[in-house]
Amino acid sequence: MTRAKKSGRSVTARRVAIGLVAAAACGLLATLLIRNFGALGSEAGGSCGTRRGPCPNHWGLIFALSFFPLMILVPAACYGLYKLGRLGWVAGPVAAAVCVYPGWLLFDVLHGPTLRFAWSAPSDRASDTDTEGVWITGDAVVRGKFDGLTAYAAGTGEQSWNSVLPGRDTLCAMSRTAEGGIGLIAHEPGSGQCGSLAAIDTATGKTLWNRTLPIGRPALTDKADSLAIAGTTGAYRTNDTVEGFAVRDGKTLWKQEHKLNGCSFEWVAGTSAQVLLGERCTRTTGTGVTATTTSQLVRAVDPATGRELWKTDLRVVGNANVDLVNAAPLVVAVRESDARGKKTLTVLDAQGRVTATIPTDDPGRSIDTFDQSGSAAVPTRKIAVSADTLVAVARADRGENSLVGYRVSDGRRLWTTGTSRNTIDAIAFDGKDVLTLTTRFTTLQLRSYDSSMGKEMTSAVVPSRWNDSRPRLLASPAGLIIASSSGRTPYAPLKMLPRP
Repeated sequence: MTRAKKSGRSVTARRVAIGLVAAAACGLLATLLIRNFGALGSEAGGSCGTRRGPCPNHWGLIFALSFFPLMILVPAACYGLYKLGRLGWVAGPVAAAVCVYPGWLLFDVLHGPTLRFAWSAPSDRASDTDTEGVWITGDAVVRGKFDGLTAYAAGTGEQSWNSVLPGRDTLCAMSRTAEGGIGLIAHEPGSGQCGSLAAIDTATGKTLWNRTLPIGRPALTDKADSLAIAGTTGAYRTNDTVEGFAVRDGKTLWKQEHKLNGCSFEWVAGTSAQVLLGERCTRTTGTGVTATTTSQLVRAVDPATGRELWKTDLRVVGNANVDLVNAAPLVVAVRESDARGKKTLTVLDAQGRVTATIPTDDPGRSIDTFDQSGSAAVPTRKIAVSADTLVAVARADRGENSLVGYRVSDGRRLWTTGTSRNTIDAIAFDGKDVLTLTTRFTTLQLRSYDSSMGKEMTSAVVPSRWNDSRPRLLASPAGLIIASSSGRTPYAPLKMLPRP
C-alpha cells in the first residue's frame, strides 16, 4: 500500500509539473500569437501577402511557432492541472502570466523591436514646402525650406528659432553642412537671380552677414553644391566664377574666373584642407562635319589663398556628366553618354589620384547615381560613404534590391546582401554601421548592417503612416532623423527616432 501511494503521488506530481510547464509555455506562445496578430493589424492593415503587400517581419514563422504548439499545450495544461482541483485553476494562470514578459521579449527578437518617434516637428500648412536641406549641428536640427530656416532642439523637438527670408525671397542654395556653428544659404527675389549670400548662426538663427552679388553678373545656378564650407573658408560658384570668402564676415579672400569659352564650374565642395571644384569644358573640333569633345576636370585649391593644389582630368568619353557624391573621401558619379560609355563611381584621394572605379551599370547590380530629392539646395542619393567603405543600394534586372559594400581605397567589392523586392528608400552611416529605411503602408522598417561584412545587426519597425518615397535618413548624437521631402499636413517634415 505504501509503495502504491508513493507511486500515485509520483504520477500526480509529474502530471502537475507537466501542467505547470505547459501553462507557462501557453503564456509565452499566446503572447507571441497576440502580438503577431497585433502587428498584422497595425503594420499591414489586417491582411498581407500576394498583392496586398508585405507581411510583418517573420509573421508566418511566428504564427507557426505559436499557433500549432498551442493546440497541443492547452489540452496538456488542462489535463495536468486537473488533479490540483481549485489550486490548479490558480496555479495555471499564474504560470502563464509569469511567461508573458519573456514572450513579449521573444517576439521582439523574432519580429524586431517596435520603435516610437521621440518627437515630430509640426506639419507645414502651405503646399510648397519641400525640404531643401537639413543641418545637424551641436544639439540642434536645422531644416531649410523655400521661405527660410527653422531649428529644433535635438533632444526634445522644441522649436529653437525660426528665420524667415526678407521680403518675398526664396531659398535657392544651401551648403550641405554647417561647420563651427555656421551654415551658408543663398536666396533670390523670385527673378532667378540667386545672388544674395548669407551666413547663419545655427545656435540663434541670426544672420551674421549678408551680401549680394553685383546685378548683371552670373548668379548661383539652381543646381546643388553651389555653396560649400572648407574650415573657416566659404566658397560659392557660378557657371564662370568661384570665390572664396571668410565664413565669419563674408570678406573675399580670392576669386577665379573661367576665361576659356565652353568651360564652366559644375559644383563646389569643401574639406578641412581643400576647396574642391568640378569643371566641364566642351570644345568643337573638325572641319565640315563638326564634333564636340567634353573634358571633365576635378581641381583642389587652398582655402585661404585659392592656389591650385592639384588638377585631375577624368578622361571621360562623349558628352559625360560628373556629379559630386561625397567630399571626404572624394567620390564623384561619372555618366558617359557615348554608345560604349561607362557609368561609374570614381574615388580620388587627397592628392587627386584616382584610387578606385566602381561600375554602376552592371546588369545584376545597377546603382542609381542621380539626385533623388529634386532639391536645388542639398542632393540626396542612395549611397553612403565612410572613411573606408562605400555602400550603395543596387537593383537587379528583375527589380530586386540589395546593399553592396565596396572598399574605398581600391573599389573592391566586399559584400552583397540578400535581395528583396522591398524598395530601400534611404541609407546613411551611423558610426561603423550602415542604416537603411524602407517605407511600407503603415510602418517604416529600420535596419542596420555591419559595414565590414554586410551582416544584418538589428531590425526594427516604426508604426507610422508615411507618404514619402524620397525621405532622408541622418544620424545625429540624439538619435536618427528622418526628413521627409515635404512636410505638408498631415505628415511631419522631421521625425526623431531612438536607435534600435
